[in-house]
Formats: sequence, structure tokens, C-alpha cells
Amino acid sequence: MEVSPPSFTEAVGWDSNMHSLDGFSPRWGWIKVDLKPLHTLHTTYRQKLSKINKLYSRNRARGRKLYKKYAGRWRNRVKNYLCRLAKHLATIFPAQHGFEKLEKQKMQKKRGRRWNRRLGEADWRFLVSLMRGWAPVVEVFPGYTSKTCSRCGEVNKALRSQRVFRCPHCGLEMDRQLNACINIYHRMRGVSPQKEFKSSVGGLPLMGAEQKDPYEPVRGPNDVVKPQVYICLPLTT
Repeated sequence: MEVSPPSFTEAVGWDSNMHSLDGFSPRWGWIKVDLKPLHTLHTTYRQKLSKINKLYSRNRARGRKLYKKYAGRWRNRVKNYLCRLAKHLATIFPAQHGFEKLEKQKMQKKRGRRWNRRLGEADWRFLVSLMRGWAPVVEVFPGYTSKTCSRCGEVNKALRSQRVFRCPHCGLEMDRQLNACINIYHRMRGVSPQKEFKSSVGGLPLMGAEQKDPYEPVRGPNDVVKPQVYICLPLTT
């Protein structure tokens, strides 16, 4: 007898970044998943394999053996971390989860060796595939999610690397990652920002970037908003 998957009325839109996974839901608000432990894991094993490559030039047999050992351990530890994270997110947020359908090949730069290396270590697609085993997943078009105003739909092509999104049309100011995950939420729901913004954002303040410290004094309107939910899954030993 086949069991139909549970149907959820709640939804979470996720914005995938290098060091964090930012989500938005009208129920839970702004969700920030800190991926620095995963980044640390990648950095540690990349440096370890770099040292083994130097050993390979002097002793090929030993270098080949060590490389195979630690490359396998690297893959297994990353997979273990992402499996735990996928289960954790699906358990805490029983909802439909929306992600950008990102393609790394289109994001690579011809002269960006460091960027391409970091991009190669990003585990966005793998996390999405693991999430499918725990919850219903929707993938949406990724274009201009952080540059589109989540209130009026205007595209700010001059955003560049600023942390705060500012809409030249309606004046909305918001953390760019929060703005992106709200747009992803709208796309997975199949609604336009103009119709959905007030009801989806609810009581969430419309202005502000994340504070670095909870006791940091507020200097201006761009320092007011912080994530409502913060998650940092530690590495296992």
C-alpha cells in the first residue's frame, strides 16, 4: 500500500549563499542557517590534500594512498553533515521547501580561480536532493532574486555587493538575503510581490540589516532587523 506524502499549508523559501542558508516563512519569519562549520570542513580537508600533493612528488605510492583516504573521508563527512542538516530543517519546519535551481556552470568566472574553487565546494544541489527525502521540495527560477524588490517587483541592477537592498522605486530597504528569500517564497507560491507582500511579511519590520551582536547598539534603521530563527549545526567528531 502506497502512502501519500503529507500535504503542508506552510512554506519556506530558501536563499542559498556561500556561508549561510537564509529562509523566509510568514509563520517563522527570517531563518538563518549558519554554514560556517561546513565551510571550515571544506577548508580543513582542502589544505590537508594540498599537503598530500606535495608528499606525492616524493613518494607516489604513499601519496596516492593518503589522498584516496582523506578525499573519501572529506566526502563522507560533508555528506554526513548535510544529511543531518536536511533532517534537522525538515523536522523543525514541517512545510514545503523552495530553493533556487542553481547551475554552477553558469556562475563560474573565467578569471575567478578563487571564486570557482569556492563555487565547486558549495553543496546547494546536494542539499536539495537530500531535502527531497524528508519534505516536499520546489525549485524556482533563480534570476534576480536578491535584486528584485519583494514589495513592488522593481529590479535594482545596481545592487552589486551591498548587504542592504534599496528599491529605487518604492524605497524599501531590507537585508539583501532576507529580500531574496522572500522573493523565492513568492515564486514558489506563484504570486507577484505586489499582491502578496503585506500578507506574507506580516509583522516583520521592513527595514534593516542583521546585527553582528545582539547587544550591539542600534545606530540607524539598517541595524534593526535580526533573524527570528538562528541555526548552527556543529560538526561531529
